[in-house]
Amino acid sequence: EIEQALATPATNISAAGALDEVMRMCRQPDILDKDKVRLAVLYALRFEHDTSRVRRLIDCLEVAGVKSREPALLGLVLRMLAYAGSSKRVGDLYASRSIMNKAKTMIKGLKGADNVFTQHTPLLAATLSNFLMGQLDIQGYPFIGMSQDEVQFYQSSLKRSPPKEVIVFIMGGTTFEEAKAVAELNDRTPSVHFTLGGTGVLNSTAFMSALGTAQDGHAAIDVAY
Repeated sequence: EIEQALATPATNISAAGALDEVMRMCRQPDILDKDKVRLAVLYALRFEHDTSRVRRLIDCLEVAGVKSREPALLGLVLRMLAYAGSSKRVGDLYASRSIMNKAKTMIKGLKGADNVFTQHTPLLAATLSNFLMGQLDIQGYPFIGMSQDEVQFYQSSLKRSPPKEVIVFIMGGTTFEEAKAVAELNDRTPSVHFTLGGTGVLNSTAFMSALGTAQDGHAAIDVAY
């Protein structure tokens, strides 16, 4: 449940409250080290600007013996921030960069979720919804090799005549959750068909393994299961 809460923008969770719960779980000997680190990574991404608490969490993992058993695994917390911290990301992962996104998140939080363990929705779902509404950030998702006049022409053309077929290809790999989100979007919008592809199919174990072997935070993530 805490994992879903950390990953879902709509959950009303504080840095202090989440830290207590994550540290409690990190101290439990029956939880695998990789699961403890996964929780710590989610916490660090959600509250990365609260550096003192992120440091306390890393110290807690060390005291729990993760460093002595899996030193490379412990290093993934800071490596993840180097790879996918707020300064590296495209898109509004936690719906906090605009008043509109904050409002949408608040409404979603008030509605609640039917199943607390499946409440997370991948960022790709919001990205494709913004695309359908013509609100995709041109800075984050630019047209390739075009002048400003050409960009404006294609933007206006897309609004007048939206595409009927959209191909989404993710370098590094995609997930089953993203595939589910695309399938649900296709069901809701029969006038547009989305096709999802990628260089591999990822889960958290594969992603963390690839990130652990990356150099300087640049991961060549491409694993299929």
